[in-house]
Amino acid sequence: MSKNIFTIVIFLFLELIVYASLIYNQNLHFEKVLENILNNDDKEFKIIKNFFYEEIDEKIYNKFKNIIILKSVQGIVTEDELQVKLNKLSKIFIDEKQLTYLKETEVFKTIKNAEKNILLFEINKHTFSISLIPYYDSSKNLNYFIKFNTETGINDMKYRTKILFLVFSVLILLLLIHGHYVDNIKTKLAIKNEEYKDLLKAVDKYVLMTETDKDGIITSVSTAFSEVTGYGKSELIGRPHNLIRHPDIPKEVFKKMWEELNSGKIWKGELKNIDKYGNIYWIDGTIVPKFDKNRNIIGYISFRKDITDKKRLDEINKNLKKQIEEKITEMEILDSNIIQQSKKALVGNLVDIIAHQWKQPLAVMSLYAIDISESVRHGEMNQAYADELSEKFKRQIIHLASTLNGFRTFFNPCDSYDKFTLFENIENVLLIVEDELKSNQIDVEIEGDEGIKIFGISNEFQHIFLNFISNSRDAFVENNIKTRKILIMFFQKGDYIEINYYDNAGGIKENIIHKIFDLNFTTKPIGEGTGVGMYATKLIVDKLNGKISVKNYNDGINFKITLPNKDRRENS
Repeated sequence: MSKNIFTIVIFLFLELIVYASLIYNQNLHFEKVLENILNNDDKEFKIIKNFFYEEIDEKIYNKFKNIIILKSVQGIVTEDELQVKLNKLSKIFIDEKQLTYLKETEVFKTIKNAEKNILLFEINKHTFSISLIPYYDSSKNLNYFIKFNTETGINDMKYRTKILFLVFSVLILLLLIHGHYVDNIKTKLAIKNEEYKDLLKAVDKYVLMTETDKDGIITSVSTAFSEVTGYGKSELIGRPHNLIRHPDIPKEVFKKMWEELNSGKIWKGELKNIDKYGNIYWIDGTIVPKFDKNRNIIGYISFRKDITDKKRLDEINKNLKKQIEEKITEMEILDSNIIQQSKKALVGNLVDIIAHQWKQPLAVMSLYAIDISESVRHGEMNQAYADELSEKFKRQIIHLASTLNGFRTFFNPCDSYDKFTLFENIENVLLIVEDELKSNQIDVEIEGDEGIKIFGISNEFQHIFLNFISNSRDAFVENNIKTRKILIMFFQKGDYIEINYYDNAGGIKENIIHKIFDLNFTTKPIGEGTGVGMYATKLIVDKLNGKISVKNYNDGINFKITLPNKDRRENS
């Protein structure tokens, strides 16, 4: 801001000097012109006076058109007296403005003081002069010889003065602008020079850079390159670049590199090097040819980046990826085995359930068999009675087959995804444990839209509810709960299905509830629990990209499962 103010002040100062010089020169010119005009008019007057021996009068004006004589002016002491004299001459004036200007104060003062003078006036931007030359006639009367002249030179001089002032002003302005521009460039160049110095220092310190001649002999190196290689600059300069080449790199790599460089191309690639102390390091390099004015190669500039850490990290990542893949495979096998182990862990309970469900039909069928034997022995057997007993046998056999089929479906291995109805899936579970629920007086209620379908493995999903119900049954018995209730609720919420399982079996202690999904953790006494049931349940939910959580609710437990309603069959 201060620099701009200083520039403006300089401009105004130079403008003032130029203006003053031009005005001074103009005034000198005016004075010279007026002096010449007055001398010339005086000479002209003398010639006219000598030529006309009679008294000069108004006839002279009529002849020359620009000269008049003002007679007998000695007694003029006021402007009014001058005007009276001039009015007598008014009849000879063609231009009324001439008479008007003769009545000006400057004219009056000149005549009153009997001076010889020339006065300038302007009419519509045109300059003219009035020459006033006093003389005495033969009667000793003071008269005035008056001549009007158009002064184009003076008017042109004023015009030239303005043009010159404008030209000089523009030149000064351009000069100052140029100076300001040059000053700004110098300032910017100074700043850039400092930046370049800092940049060169940074390049020298951090960039691995070398320069060589066309034969690969090092001519210049950066400090960073010297530090990485372990060699001092003096040890590197004058020696070939292959000083740091690692013997493991095939010669074909360098042969191809030199072929590209000798053809004027830029080479890029990764190289394995060895430093002064035998340590291995990797670089990502770019080599650029240098040319003379005739496009002949005179050397090379090399820019390199140390990528040793990246190479090591890539190797670590490669090994780690391999290990992770192996571990994932192991975990998948382990998880699959755990799910199967969980199913097997239920075998004991399920066998008891099967035995319980088959006990009554088998006992009834046994009675039917005795009844057949007795009826035949006593001759009471006929076709109608035989058909009745056969129908009774069929009903019991169908019941046994239905029960067995439910368990067979559960244990049938399957890993393909399908779409199934959640309500029917839960009902199939309840059918399997129907007699177990009745014998333990457990009331199960299902609430939810019967049309909701999910994608998964149906018999695996049954495993979830079998685990829940089995744990609730054991808790009911252990805690001696009189009124035993289980509530299963489910609903669709946007793109998710939410399932809630409730019981009133007393809940789980708060200090261990967070461990319930851990492998080998059980709340049952030693020897009675496997510790895989709830872990397997979580694995099944995780396979479906769902979430499972547990909390104590009122006087029991609440398991909450959230599943995305997504078709996985294409990815199965």
